[in-house]
Amino acid sequence: CYSEGAKVGKVLDAFPAFKASDAQDGTLQKIVGRVVLAGQKPFYAPVSGKSCVYFKTTVKEERLEVSQHRDRNGVMRRNVRNVWYTIAVASQFSNFYLQDGNSKVFVPGDRGSCRIQSKKGTGRSGIWSG
Repeated sequence: CYSEGAKVGKVLDAFPAFKASDAQDGTLQKIVGRVVLAGQKPFYAPVSGKSCVYFKTTVKEERLEVSQHRDRNGVMRRNVRNVWYTIAVASQFSNFYLQDGNSKVFVPGDRGSCRIQSKKGTGRSGIWSG
């Protein structure tokens, strides 16, 4: 199964990328451009320390889960497995623009209903869906 972010990425892969100057209001489209903060003070991702317009951090704890059962011969067996539990999740959004040259498109990131998917290995925002 794909995560929700992977599903959004697969759908957006089918769309051509438009520069901010070619964006059309009211249509579903993939827009690319440089991220520019929309008038607020920047904030910093807690793990990387880099300034950003969005981050999501999940802290998980590994625990041993132990269960016991009797096998067909009546012998007590013990199963031990490692399980990861989420103990904290933090995220922060900010309004920003996608800009190319003098044209820019406003993205209301502070609504909190947006999804951002990073391009693997680059550390930069890749896909925005909201």
